[in-house]
Amino acid sequence: MDNLVIMINFNVLLVIVIVTGLGEKYLSLKTGVKAEKDFLQVERSGSVSFECSAVKTTGCELYKYTNSKHIIVNRVNIRDRRFEIRNPESCIIDMNSTNLGDSGEYHCITDKQYQVYYLQVKRLASKLLFDNKLWANNSEHFIHPNVHGNVHFKCLTYLQYNRPGTTTFLWSEDDNAKQYDYKIKTLYDDLLECGSNIRIHFKNGEKEKEVKCTIQSGTETEILVGTFGMPYPTDSVLFQHDSDSDCKCKNQVILKGEVKQVTCTGNGFPFPKDFRIEKEAKDGVWDVIATQSSVNVTESGTYVCEARNHYENGTQMKNYIKSNKLTFRNYDKELATVSQTLSDLSDEVTELQKRRVIMSRTLSDMNDEIIELRKKGAIMGQTVSDVKKDVSELFKERMSTNRKFFVMNKTMTELDMDQTALSDMLADISNKLTAISKAQKKILQHLNLRID
Repeated sequence: MDNLVIMINFNVLLVIVIVTGLGEKYLSLKTGVKAEKDFLQVERSGSVSFECSAVKTTGCELYKYTNSKHIIVNRVNIRDRRFEIRNPESCIIDMNSTNLGDSGEYHCITDKQYQVYYLQVKRLASKLLFDNKLWANNSEHFIHPNVHGNVHFKCLTYLQYNRPGTTTFLWSEDDNAKQYDYKIKTLYDDLLECGSNIRIHFKNGEKEKEVKCTIQSGTETEILVGTFGMPYPTDSVLFQHDSDSDCKCKNQVILKGEVKQVTCTGNGFPFPKDFRIEKEAKDGVWDVIATQSSVNVTESGTYVCEARNHYENGTQMKNYIKSNKLTFRNYDKELATVSQTLSDLSDEVTELQKRRVIMSRTLSDMNDEIIELRKKGAIMGQTVSDVKKDVSELFKERMSTNRKFFVMNKTMTELDMDQTALSDMLADISNKLTAISKAQKKILQHLNLRID
């Protein structure tokens, strides 16, 4: 349970009690709440118990102190029938049907212990109503002005009927004081209801208004405030940080370990409650880092906010409206980054210089190889020249040989022709010899000479 702050004002007695973590050991048997067995709190018309002794006792008396001690209960007499001794052995006394007049200081006396209690009977909570509708503190409400553009408001508070002093109501509209119409009082048994009425005019198309009712009762002040208006969508969103409320999207400085709170606000009614705070990533994409109106940032970068509002039934009015961009720069980080970059560049330059030396050596070696190759090329060139000469000589010799072959071929042709002629001549001679031989045979035959 959250911390509970109880303020009790008993004329000259002002007691402030801070109760943390109300547990079972602080709970009474009925509806009262007991804080460390010294302070009691109960609702009006409720019940509360006074546990006077943790051990068995024979004595059991309860007194109430105002300006003097007044006995309420002992073992033989109970002056107020709302009190009852529930457990005589431990002197546990119950009180029923509490009213505002019961608040005060009580002493419980036994033969073993002396216990003091401070009792507060809580009065009814004050109320603010608009057009007879109950309002919740610090909330927003749609209004429906009448034909004259007016909305009727009523402020009510509840006090002890015989409480000294007066009650004053102070009305304001957007912190401008307003004169209330009238004040009313109604008595309910021990309870006095005090109220005040006022009319607030809303022009057509006018924005929402903050209506505040301040109740002054003696030394106590209570403020009831609410925002009332007609619905319209969010169309303007402002994004700023805690150290510069007049931020105009300038670059802001954020140091290492520093925390900046950025806050997103927007117009529209009801006020926007749907927020997205985003940070720009390296690839240009926006990453959502929060879905509330405010967040703490510790890193440099560019941020933006989006907001939209909804009707009372939860339906959104429009899509998200984007705000101005907010950029934080960490110059120390940027300087460190630049220094690191320069260091990396220096390392790269050193490495390049080493490579340059190696390349220079390589180029020198390559140059020597080129010179050697050139020498070899010169030798090869001379060799090629000699080879060309040899080839030329061989070509000349081949041409001479070809000519000789031509001559030889011609000679052979001529010889062939001569041989043919010779063969013809020999054939002719052979023919002639054959003819002569035949002639000889004829002559011999004629001469009757046999020739074998």
